[in-house]
Amino acid sequence: MVTLHVYYVRHGENLANLTRELSHRVVDHPLTPRGVEQAAAVAAYLAPLAPDGPVFCSPLRRARQTAAPIAERIGTRIAIDERLREVNVGILDGRCDAEAWATYTNTHRAWRAGDPDRRFPGGESARELTDRLRAAFADVAATAEGRAAVVVGHGGILRAGLPGLCPGLSPQALPADVTNCSVTELELHAEGNDGVLGELLRWGDVEHLGVAAGRTPTSR
Repeated sequence: MVTLHVYYVRHGENLANLTRELSHRVVDHPLTPRGVEQAAAVAAYLAPLAPDGPVFCSPLRRARQTAAPIAERIGTRIAIDERLREVNVGILDGRCDAEAWATYTNTHRAWRAGDPDRRFPGGESARELTDRLRAAFADVAATAEGRAAVVVGHGGILRAGLPGLCPGLSPQALPADVTNCSVTELELHAEGNDGVLGELLRWGDVEHLGVAAGRTPTSR
């Protein structure tokens, strides 16, 4: 059995956090100046804690720009994984109107209420996103060098997918908020072809950010 400590970093602030655009693929903004500060702060925090292996990262620009200073401080490379992309919201992608957000909220509410097969119109269900997140984490556990790894991704997929990865973790137990460049700590336990299970150690810590933390919307 492989046991791996994971530092999961939500990307830094980008324009979609301010405009409230739903952004799976259509929208791909760079970090704002505050987001750049947040990325530098989390890189300084992780440098003495992180392994020699790659920084695993979503392909979206806001995640890649957050991962870059982390990888530079550690002295390693970035490993892009499509499976770490934000929740596929289907036809809502790129929208920021009230109707789109109502659908988004209602879908997440259904997931938290125990309906993992509810899906976004033209998008994915909680079961599907949990499967891809589990597969990504299984490869992280298999390829990470050492006993710890850094993963840079998104808040939406973390909140929706984590209960399916961590036995006994209720969706209602997770706070709605996850701040940009916060660090969530997990332990992954992988056993060959049996997949990977997780244990939540710490959710959305922001102590390392100081004034750079700010307060931006919880998703995207």
